[in-house]
Amino acid sequence: MRVVILATTFVLFVGSACGDPEPESVDELRNRGKEAYFDGEYEQARDYFRQVLFRESSDRDALYLMGLAYKADFIYDSAIIFLKRVDLIYPKDREIATQLLEIGEAVGDPAVAISAIGVLIATGDPEERYYAQLARLWAEEERPSNAFLYYQRALEQDDENMQLWLSMVQYAGMIEGADSALAVIDSVYTRFGESIPFRSNEAYFLAQRGDYEPAVAAYREVLATDSANTFFQLNLANALSKLDDRASLEEARDLFRAVQPLVGQQFQVDSLLEDIEQRLGQ
Repeated sequence: MRVVILATTFVLFVGSACGDPEPESVDELRNRGKEAYFDGEYEQARDYFRQVLFRESSDRDALYLMGLAYKADFIYDSAIIFLKRVDLIYPKDREIATQLLEIGEAVGDPAVAISAIGVLIATGDPEERYYAQLARLWAEEERPSNAFLYYQRALEQDDENMQLWLSMVQYAGMIEGADSALAVIDSVYTRFGESIPFRSNEAYFLAQRGDYEPAVAAYREVLATDSANTFFQLNLANALSKLDDRASLEEARDLFRAVQPLVGQQFQVDSLLEDIEQRLGQ
C-alpha cells in the first residue's frame, strides 16, 4: 500500500512539473484575463477576472474588463453591474463613463446614461454635444421639465430638426399648456409651412384649450390624409362629441362605433358612446 501511495505522489509531481504552472499572483491572473479578453475568449476572461476580484475586490481593471467581457457577450444586466461598481469606486473616469453611456442606452436605463454624460461633460466634453440626447433621456426618465429645457437648448443648436420641433410642441404643452404648444406650432408654420404631424398636434391642443370647432376642422384635414387611421378617427370623434348640435353628435357616435372593436379599454369608448346616446335621446 505504501509503495502505491509513493508512486501516485511521484506521478502527480511529475505531471505538475511538466505542465504550465497555474497562475498564482493577482498580476498573473489579471494578465491572463486581459489576454483572453483581447483574444475574444470572453467567458475565460471572466473566469480569470473573477479570481482576481476574489482576492482584490476593488481591482479597477478586473472590474472594468469583467463588465466589458459580459457586454461583448450581450449579457447586459451583468455588464452594467460591474461597470456601475467600478464607476462607484473610480468616479469621473472617462473610459468607464463612455462604456456606461453606451450600455445605458443599450439596456434602456436613462439614469445610467444621464449620469455618464454628466461625467463626460465634467471631464471636458462640451455640454451642447449632448443637448438632444439629454432631452430624449430626460423624457424617458419621465422628467418633463428637464426634457423641455434640453429640447429648447437642442433647438438652439439645430433649429431645422423637425423631430426636435415636434418634441418641443409636446413638452411645451405638457409644461406650459396648450397656448405655449400652439405658439410653437405657429413658429413652425411660419418657418416651414404646415405639415400633417404638426396639424395633428395643433388639433389636439386646440381641443385641449376648448376650441372644438377649429379642432374638428384640423382633425378632418388630418384624417383626409389617412382615412383608415383609427386614432385619427378616435380624436375626431372626441372633438365632435364636445359639440352640441345633433349632426356632430351623430357623426361622433358613428365614429366611436367604428373604432370600438379596434381600441383598448383605456380609451373608454363604451362610456363615451353611452353618453352620446343619452344626449341623442336613444
